[in-house]
Amino acid sequence: MKLDINQNHRQNHGLAVTDSGIVVSFGGYDIDTDCSRNGNSLRTIDLEQEEMYWRDQHKFSINNEWPGPRRGHGMCNIDHDKVVMFGGRDCLGTALFDTWILDTAPLRSEGNKDDVSIWMKLKPKGKIRPRVREVVSISHAGGKIYLFGKTPRSRGEVESFDLDSHQWERQVTCGEEPPEQDCQVHSIECAKRLITISNHEPSACGMFNRMDILDMETMPMTWSTVDNISWCGDWTMIPGPRTSFASTLDTSSGFLYVFGGVEGCRSSSTDEPNVLNTLIAVNFSRVISIIEEEESTIEDL
Repeated sequence: MKLDINQNHRQNHGLAVTDSGIVVSFGGYDIDTDCSRNGNSLRTIDLEQEEMYWRDQHKFSINNEWPGPRRGHGMCNIDHDKVVMFGGRDCLGTALFDTWILDTAPLRSEGNKDDVSIWMKLKPKGKIRPRVREVVSISHAGGKIYLFGKTPRSRGEVESFDLDSHQWERQVTCGEEPPEQDCQVHSIECAKRLITISNHEPSACGMFNRMDILDMETMPMTWSTVDNISWCGDWTMIPGPRTSFASTLDTSSGFLYVFGGVEGCRSSSTDEPNVLNTLIAVNFSRVISIIEEEESTIEDL
């Protein structure tokens, strides 16, 4: 389903959807790949409104703490109205390790918003800091943020950030690591598991044709791969190949929202890239159903 609600063309941005139905887009850059101009822009869509359109929320930045420009960062929902954002890279390509909480509740209010602070920067404690990652993806489960994606050491290494103690911890994992990712990694929590939905082959970027599971109840945490991908259904309904896009999964509705990116796959072509500005909703409720059915089968054994 293609939603007729466009904003500026975006790539390498962050995307999240709250339980209250607000889609949040932050940072990245447009066609000219310069993130210094609007790399810290905040735009939202209220899915509960009859007429859905992107709103520029930068007015909240006046006299308030606000994240700096960035690209390639991770974002996810952590409760009814809040979104967490981690890392990415600044306009010079330097890795960022900051963590921010965005309160979306004031975004629905009317009136003067200049004095309302919606961002809060967290101050990590302890000596452990996350490693530099080529791809940043985060997911929320059990009061912790889980950070994963390829590092120089491993593709399956996972780090967690406790939202109460504000401390990072490296999680030992084993099993079959997810493949090296060239495009978006995606995750949901289901019954003490993290599910990553991603592309498997570079030629199929953006097709979400592989699912890996991280079992958080085993010691150490164990990666495994789901070989049967019949739950994907009609491939013609999956967004076409693209890179540098952002996506977010609304587990309550089962819809995966995909926004922006560069059309096609990375190649040596010198043609001007087609940077997209469309928001697409893909019904992934079948994925959740398969996971729930699997859990039910295990309980019956």
